[in-house]
Amino acid sequence: MAKYILKRIFYLFLTLFIIATLTFFLMKMLPGTPFSNQNRMSPDQLKIVKAQYGLDQSVFVQYVRYMGGLLQGNLGTSFQFNNEPVTALIGQRLAPSMQIGAQAMILGTVLGILLGAVAAIRKTHGLIHLLHLFQSLVYQFHLSF
Repeated sequence: MAKYILKRIFYLFLTLFIIATLTFFLMKMLPGTPFSNQNRMSPDQLKIVKAQYGLDQSVFVQYVRYMGGLLQGNLGTSFQFNNEPVTALIGQRLAPSMQIGAQAMILGTVLGILLGAVAAIRKTHGLIHLLHLFQSLVYQFHLSF
């Protein structure tokens, strides 16, 4: 059992590493710069700002710094939101997202139990077919994401 758990933990970290690496390099392949006001900046100003964020260094150095920051829980600073730390921005939006998720889970559980009880009581009713259709549509909707 311990071997299985260790194997799953290894695959968890491997998956996170692959996702972080792919995200970094895919973002590097995008055209342009991450700055929203780059059109109003002179080339000298753009050079200074790139140096401030370390974007003037080689991609390898940026990748090593990015992965090191991830290991320390530092997601960097936002280019769009006045140099605020990304972790602070995520923290501000996490509570409302968790509230919506909890509400959806409670509603889904209550409706599922209620509709399941109705379906068990009325076994030959057309409601069963409607519930199966709804279930398959919701399942396919989730698979599409």
